Amino acid sequence: MLNYQAIQKKALSFFPYGLIVFLSAMFFLTTSKAVNISFYILVLLPGLIVLPALVKRLYPYNMLKVLIVLIVFWGLLSSMNFSYGEEYKLLKELRHAVYVLMFCIALYYLLACKVVTSEQLIWYLFLLGLIYTFISAFYFYGWEGHALWDRLKPMLRIDSPIYVSNILVIFGVCVVDRSFSEKKWLLGALLLGCILLCLYFYNSRASIVALIGVFFFILIWRSKTYGRGQLYWLAGVLISYVALLYFFGGLMNRGVSYRTVIWLSALEKLSDCGVFMGCGWSGGSTVEIPSGLLFNHPHNLYIQHLMNTGLFGIISMVGLMFYLIREGIRKNSMITMGLVTSFIAMVFDGGDLITSPDAIWLIFWLPVVLVSWDIDNIYEPNLQHRSKA
Repeated sequence: MLNYQAIQKKALSFFPYGLIVFLSAMFFLTTSKAVNISFYILVLLPGLIVLPALVKRLYPYNMLKVLIVLIVFWGLLSSMNFSYGEEYKLLKELRHAVYVLMFCIALYYLLACKVVTSEQLIWYLFLLGLIYTFISAFYFYGWEGHALWDRLKPMLRIDSPIYVSNILVIFGVCVVDRSFSEKKWLLGALLLGCILLCLYFYNSRASIVALIGVFFFILIWRSKTYGRGQLYWLAGVLISYVALLYFFGGLMNRGVSYRTVIWLSALEKLSDCGVFMGCGWSGGSTVEIPSGLLFNHPHNLYIQHLMNTGLFGIISMVGLMFYLIREGIRKNSMITMGLVTSFIAMVFDGGDLITSPDAIWLIFWLPVVLVSWDIDNIYEPNLQHRSKA
């Protein structure tokens, strides 16, 4: 008969591999319910069983502590506007905070165990995005018979063209930048071509803006690394690509996105709640614009977070992002350019940060955790030795 220690030992050995399987499940399962169940079985339940061991193993990592404090802080800020009788809804939202905490802890443990490296995890997510796109394209254009100029719609759980293209760009930028930095020009050009091809069919303006923005940021930052000829070539490719999309890709033929109207209406809703504390989870994410149209969220991560947590929440979030980007650049963390891409892309989309398993975990939380991991390990050269003690 197994005792608790034996169960804990088995769960601890299974835990990092369960997370890897769960990351694949986020792409290839068909419903939110199936993804949630996979998270409970593969990550949450084993994590709760081995929680004391996780605390002991991960205690030396300072950036993980910062993330835990911020998640708890944002959860408390978002809970302040609940009224009597809404206890069930409050508990549901706080449960999501536990999910996000466990996801971040599981990522740290996965890397601490050296099952995979940060670079391998970046490649893994990028390849998952590519495979998911190719399968969706085969089904959408081949099986369903849509015309090639129709906008590609993903077929499984992550069903938003914006979110899938954001995932491709966030992790794709990292592998392209690393390839170019290591003078692997052919590989970098091939990877960049794959990203541009996918974005052509997804036709996501937010991802295209993020891609252009981050590459011009890279061109300035790595001007000595790339060389003048490569800089001109890359800039020419990006400018030509934008021109191609404008004239032949239907970039401007998708109608009005109402972004600015949505943002102004969301800020007006926020002013009714109070800027300092925000509307909280009880205020809801729905935004109604003057014409009467309703939108599920403000299509801007920062406005959404401001609505949920108020001024204190948005200052702490933006401060965290700038700190991670600055330190990631200073320490040459591979995922840093992916975080910059996320920072730009989330201006045009994004919902709640604290939520059940969702694409925002891959777009925001995963890059944040990976940069934090790199900073922790760079700052503490003996950290691995201490964590095993």
